Amino acid sequence: MSNEIKISYFLSTGGQREALRRGIPAQAEQGVRLLPASEMWNRAIELAAVCSDGSARINLARPLEVAETVEEEHPTYVSRAYICVTYPAGSRRVVKQSVLWDAPQAPEDLVAWEELRRGETAVVQEEEEELFAETKEQQRAARRAAFAAWLDEQPEAFKRLPEIQELLASKDPGDIAGHSRHQAKDLLGEFCREQHQAEYLSALPTPELRSAAEACIDEHGSKWDWEDRCQLAVAATKERQEMARWIPEHGSDHLKRVQEEGIKCGRLYRNERLALERPGWIWEQATPGGERDIVNPDPDAIALLDRARETAPGARLVWWTVAEELDDEGFPDVEESQGPACLAEFLGREITLLP
Repeated sequence: MSNEIKISYFLSTGGQREALRRGIPAQAEQGVRLLPASEMWNRAIELAAVCSDGSARINLARPLEVAETVEEEHPTYVSRAYICVTYPAGSRRVVKQSVLWDAPQAPEDLVAWEELRRGETAVVQEEEEELFAETKEQQRAARRAAFAAWLDEQPEAFKRLPEIQELLASKDPGDIAGHSRHQAKDLLGEFCREQHQAEYLSALPTPELRSAAEACIDEHGSKWDWEDRCQLAVAATKERQEMARWIPEHGSDHLKRVQEEGIKCGRLYRNERLALERPGWIWEQATPGGERDIVNPDPDAIALLDRARETAPGARLVWWTVAEELDDEGFPDVEESQGPACLAEFLGREITLLP
């Protein structure tokens, strides 16, 4: 292999025309060779990339980092610094772009140009690093101020949390509004949730209900629907307490025996109590069909409503329909109107009174 350095570069359209005038090949990508006899040889070696096979090359036919002057300031995201920087008008910055020459070049001229480019780029990059550092500090200061203002708006009890004090003491102040701020917001969400849970527990009237809610919070307190789950647990506890009171006084012998044996008997209890306290009513879930709004009720419908309100003052009148046939997807296909009905609530469930 010959001892030489290959230098490649791009010609512009005008440069290709100039190559034709000089009688040399006019392709866009040009290649020249620098020989050891050149006075630029040692300087070119410092610029060249040496391949494993011993060949050396200076590749200028690719996007290069060059310095340019900023004509008008505007925010610019700099990927290598991971920040958005506003360059002042008249300042310089490093950009990557393809360089085109308007005439064929001698290898010595290309080496001199590359030396100048690298030196100028290094100087501008140092200027940029100073600008980046200044910008980052300004952004840190703004984040610190924003975090301090946000923290001032929070409850005093939250500010005194050991986690918050540890966060403020251990983290670099420049990071406070970054990852640390997200940590603080997570802590605030947890703090507010715990405050709400404490208020919810204190509002429950009996220790038994509070115990049921506390057990639910211990298991599901971190979930978004913890309050709904607690309400279900409290309602179940209330029902058990009411069952324990009602069954010995009003339950049938069979129901009392089942309770004495410690067997679950919620459905038996609800059925007996419904038959005793709301005679004629049935559970809505056990009633075939569904409700619709009633219009133009006849006297018989109003009489049914009056009868329903004798035992259930909050009863309402509806039009009850039963699907006679269902389509392939399970939706009503042919409906048979059954007439008026009344709906009410009993033991937390809906009940139905039919004519």
